[in-house]
Amino acid sequence: MINFSGFDPEAEGLEEIWGGISFHAPVLGLRTASAGEIVLAARSFLGGADTINRYFFNRAVESKGERAAFYWRACLQAGDLMAHFGLGYTLVEL
Repeated sequence: MINFSGFDPEAEGLEEIWGGISFHAPVLGLRTASAGEIVLAARSFLGGADTINRYFFNRAVESKGERAAFYWRACLQAGDLMAHFGLGYTLVEL
């Protein structure tokens, strides 16, 4: 897996991310943007920080008990469906 901060959208062989399918990315103020455009806009928007769902996900992984459950729920509210798994395991432990 390539870390997002190390991903080069302009690398050779990735020309297809600049055309074809387009996406809406309202948080970034983009409509009908290519994947390449979204990568560049996200980098600028995030400024090297985690997205909110990744922030909560990482806090949940580092926590235990009720605190972990709190962060898993926050991660779910931020739209990260992977948190269902973590929340489930945390609730079983509790």
